[in-house]
Amino acid sequence: KSMPMTLPKDTIGNATVIESVGWGAMRTGWSATDTLFGLISNNTGLGHNHFDQNSFVIGTNGQWLASDPGYSNFAYDQEWNFKSKVGHNTILVDWVKDTATGAQVVKGGGGLTSKLLSPTFAYMIGSAASSYGTLLSKYDRHAVMINHVQQPYFLIFDDLASSQARTY
Repeated sequence: KSMPMTLPKDTIGNATVIESVGWGAMRTGWSATDTLFGLISNNTGLGHNHFDQNSFVIGTNGQWLASDPGYSNFAYDQEWNFKSKVGHNTILVDWVKDTATGAQVVKGGGGLTSKLLSPTFAYMIGSAASSYGTLLSKYDRHAVMINHVQQPYFLIFDDLASSQARTY
């Protein structure tokens, strides 16, 4: 599946955070061979929102390397659990495979903060502890882009905390 690359480059540049919808993007450029990284974290509980706070997508050369699985159906079965909760690249806490326990339980509960946004370096943080009910007291996903001319780099690291011992 090819990746659309048709965002308004003159409006948002190579890096932006749109706090009102909880989307952040960092890109190496605007050609079909450039790399796009997107981070999702918002605080809306509206019906169409997903259990995907602090998830990311990344694509390069017109192809997705990490994509968003979306929803496949509206029947509450194992496929729905995968696509809606555990199929996103978020943290699973004390995860129980057969019940999707330990995945996000609240739609929304997140937010994005931009730390530095420039064409050559970008840094943003998604915070989504509230998406897990009482399981986590902190879930910050840090995303960094170093857009070096010869070789761009992306770094993602998570800062997690809970009031008790957990497995992640």
